[in-house]
Amino acid sequence: MILRINPEIQFLACVLIAFQFAFLSEKAHAQCTAKAAVGDTICFHVDGGIRLGGFPSATGGTPPYSYLWTVLHSSTPHDSIINNPKSPNPGIRTNGYAFIELLVTDNLGATCRDSVFVRASEGFNRHNMTQRDIVWYGDSIRLSMSYGFWSYHYPLKYCWTPSTWLSDSTQLRTFAKPQDSIIYTLQVHTSTGCIFYDTYTLDVIRRPESTAVIPNNNLGLKVDDHSIVVESNVEIFQDYSVEILGISGEVLVRQKITDNKMRISTSGISAGPYLATVLDQYDEIVFRKWIYLNN
Repeated sequence: MILRINPEIQFLACVLIAFQFAFLSEKAHAQCTAKAAVGDTICFHVDGGIRLGGFPSATGGTPPYSYLWTVLHSSTPHDSIINNPKSPNPGIRTNGYAFIELLVTDNLGATCRDSVFVRASEGFNRHNMTQRDIVWYGDSIRLSMSYGFWSYHYPLKYCWTPSTWLSDSTQLRTFAKPQDSIIYTLQVHTSTGCIFYDTYTLDVIRRPESTAVIPNNNLGLKVDDHSIVVESNVEIFQDYSVEILGISGEVLVRQKITDNKMRISTSGISAGPYLATVLDQYDEIVFRKWIYLNN
């Protein structure tokens, strides 16, 4: 038996198939999405550079894609900002600002666009920046960070995360009383929409029980530049010695005292807390003090 199809029905079927193909093709075109950056605004230090794009910079449509980055407006010459305008993630460098557009074209000719505002943070710098501190268990410490910006960046807002063990997570120089070692992240929000990040590590150390401080009214010890200075207001016997011990009790430095004021080098010791001890001629402890070296 031979099945015959009405020519009109056959024609309508062909038209329907063609319409569906065109619809699906157009739908594929419409799904092309460009991504110029992770956010609407990118901020970076004026001395550094960044890469544009969304990693990936295009999705949907029909790969492969072609890319074209264009500087629409900037405070510096356009041709010196983008190093490769046909790359999906070009590097850029500017000491001002720029408004940049990304044009993506997929394999079937469909196009999609996205844009990003880039600002270099001229005037942004750190002051007295400390990124790591050691604190004894049970003690408090003030996080010693400060920043400077040109006036147009102000007012600034701050946010520490996590807020665990902090007195106020919205204050720049807040107090912390950590129960364990922790890494804090600080976000600095400027009035121009930029966000800068820094980290601050606190190492919590528990004091050994057998190393209590032993004062001595006749002896003094202070930390100086890559050294400690031991000073006595009475005559020191030649057989007296100074020791610097690590927190686990190991002797790192031992030196005889030969004068009423002596400087002992600590240049071979890394930064951290140590126990300074003065011993008499019988190796009896006559003075003991916790010190912190900033080597």
